[in-house]
Amino acid sequence: MVMRCQPVLDALKSARSTEENTPRRGSAVSAAMTPAGQKFDQKTARRYAQLDHLILICGHYEGMDERIYSHVDEQISIGDYVLTGGEIAAMAVSDAVIRLLPGAIREGSTSEESFENGLLEYPQYTQPAVYEGEAVPEVLLSGHHEKIRKWRLRESLRRTLLMRPDLLEQREMTAEEAEILEKLAKERK
Repeated sequence: MVMRCQPVLDALKSARSTEENTPRRGSAVSAAMTPAGQKFDQKTARRYAQLDHLILICGHYEGMDERIYSHVDEQISIGDYVLTGGEIAAMAVSDAVIRLLPGAIREGSTSEESFENGLLEYPQYTQPAVYEGEAVPEVLLSGHHEKIRKWRLRESLRRTLLMRPDLLEQREMTAEEAEILEKLAKERK
């Protein structure tokens, strides 16, 4: 089953005419969900969150008539796998974008999350301080903000190095981060 171009393009035309009649603060983008698209990432989510209008178009089963793609601004993919339809991918994109909109989440609370600074986030802990013999790292209970900051940075770098080293290749390191990575590399040997 392939989605026909006429109903999809009629819907896109209607959505665009609605956005043209809306007071403009920014801009609009139409994006088709497709495995052939650019990989969606946090940088794209931040860009989309700045838009006045985001139109996501998704196919189902075999996809959409190829002629549809020449009418959209972008083609995006959420990863290298196939779903039965683009609805779940569009929901993932929507969720990533909506949480960045003002008022969706407390301001500043997303600044240290995974991918926001090019690293995976440091480990998180909660109560109790010891559970079945496993303890929260003592530094986190110390109340010493600078030591906690350094521990979080080190653990963020460690986690990224172990689980997603590709992220480190794309990131410019501060002198502090480079020094920590050097020590982590020596520890691994």
